[in-house]
Amino acid sequence: MPIEVLYFADLKDITQKNKESFEIPDLNMKELIGLLFKKYESFKFLLWDEHLKNIRNDVSIAVNDSITHSNDKLSISFSNGDKIAFLLPISGG
Repeated sequence: MPIEVLYFADLKDITQKNKESFEIPDLNMKELIGLLFKKYESFKFLLWDEHLKNIRNDVSIAVNDSITHSNDKLSISFSNGDKIAFLLPISGG
């Protein structure tokens, strides 16, 4: 059973999709983020902190509608059928 990635805001604009399913051998964030960056290069500019070599601190990650709280976001693991969403910071003025 695949995992499902839900897209919102700029990520939805890039993909032109609300959601997408992926089959990944190792059910973890490191594998998923590598796949997403390969498929959608511009995701890296929105999600990645090159200095930390990790997902940006201001990006929240929801797994099955619950925000995860992990200092190392790449270590987050999934189960088959999970729904994952990246929630970008809101900007305004």
